[in-house]
Amino acid sequence: MRTLITLALAVWLPAFAQPDQTTDLQSLLAEAHEAQTRNDFHAAADAYARAAAIRPDVAELWSNLGLMQYESYQYAQAQAAFRRALAINKSLFVPNLFLGLDLLQVKRAREATAYLLAAEKLNPQDTQTLLGLGRAFHMSGDPARSRDSYQRAADLAPDNGDAWYGLGIAYFALAESAAAKLTSSFAESPYVAKLKAEAHATDGGDDRVVCEGPQKMACEAFHAGDFRAAALAADQLVQQYPNDAKGWYWSVRAYQKLGVTALARAGEVEPQSPKMHALLGDAYQQQRMFREAEDEYSKMLSLKPDNIAGLAGLAAAYLHDGRFNEARATASKALALDPQDSEINLLMGEILIAQHEYPDAESYLKRSLHARPDLLPRVHALLGRVYARTGRTKEAITELKQGLSSDEDGSVYYQLARLYQENGDMKAAEAAFQKSQRIRANRDVLAQANLAPVQ
Repeated sequence: MRTLITLALAVWLPAFAQPDQTTDLQSLLAEAHEAQTRNDFHAAADAYARAAAIRPDVAELWSNLGLMQYESYQYAQAQAAFRRALAINKSLFVPNLFLGLDLLQVKRAREATAYLLAAEKLNPQDTQTLLGLGRAFHMSGDPARSRDSYQRAADLAPDNGDAWYGLGIAYFALAESAAAKLTSSFAESPYVAKLKAEAHATDGGDDRVVCEGPQKMACEAFHAGDFRAAALAADQLVQQYPNDAKGWYWSVRAYQKLGVTALARAGEVEPQSPKMHALLGDAYQQQRMFREAEDEYSKMLSLKPDNIAGLAGLAAAYLHDGRFNEARATASKALALDPQDSEINLLMGEILIAQHEYPDAESYLKRSLHARPDLLPRVHALLGRVYARTGRTKEAITELKQGLSSDEDGSVYYQLARLYQENGDMKAAEAAFQKSQRIRANRDVLAQANLAPVQ
């Protein structure tokens, strides 16, 4: 959320010894204000830059210049202006806040945190500062402090969807951290088996037995639906008995429930926001909650029927949910709007491969060779699969080798190993099989860390 805060300078600027400079400065401030009212931030920045050249000692001029550059997505220039403002007066709220937000835009979260904390000290009740801190702590890998910042933002502004969305993401991060600890340190514990069973919607066992012993408070609060109390009790269990699986188990369960609740609240408070529904769709898809993702993308599309990103998100959710016909129909709608979109072509190619229509998939994948660089290995891996299935072994090996960096589950190395076998290159095949097995083993560990039930 971008919120503009500028300082009205014309009211208080002192008189100058040179009347012409005073007139010029007031004229530039009026010009900047008029440009802002029509959202012409480039023109406003130009006016503030000329004003700062007249009075470079006025911190607020540099601050407003930075704001206009920030709104123009000129993050490097905005940083320089905010730093000039703080060099003159480090106690100003606006440059501390927006320098922190600016640094977040360029992925410098740890540096951003210092400025956002300074802004928080100057104005503890500012929601935008708390949202920035929540994001900074999340990017820095500190989900507990991220949760605390987003919770304060939600308490101050209960109708702010960004606060609830960030809180939900923070809760999921806490659940994943607890699940990673549970599955890595207590792999043979019945609580890991129970978590797996619950994640796959099977019988998780007798909860009356689970509620026995020192875990009673966390367990009972969870089953009473008081997930915040359950999370607090689970945290206390973890601190008191760090080598016992029970506390970690209830942390996973409670934080997952809290995450789902917070995301649902985000959708409730901003039901007419396409952006919020898109964010929620992405979040649910990341959690492998595909039906929930489909629902959010559908809500987005009810507001913006021809939104390509919404159609792509819905098609991807259908694909991962195994609803191939719906995925194909939705991707076709997106392609009708933009036939050259590389990412939609990639998605359609993947859908057709899932339906074993390899020749048809090939043309879409070739059109996706102009996709973002980070997606290209995936394109090559899929093309390799198409070539392998259509009898072009040599070309398949070439493509699969270019797609190895996209191998998240060992399948690309496995396909490559099988092709090496067909060519009689047993040494290369064995090396590829071993690599596939290592990736699969690592993926199993990560998968166990995400087995928390979310319904």
